[in-house]
Amino acid sequence: MQVYKAINKLSQIEWFKKSVRDIRAFKVEDFSDFTEIVKS
Repeated sequence: MQVYKAINKLSQIEWFKKSVRDIRAFKVEDFSDFTEIVKS
């Protein structure tokens, strides 16, 4: 799951965490909201 790996890396960047408002990824079989992972 490459999207999850990318979100994990981005969530470790302090300026990215502070500037992000909403991140969502969409696949036909599931809908994932990664906002909380990045913000926490």
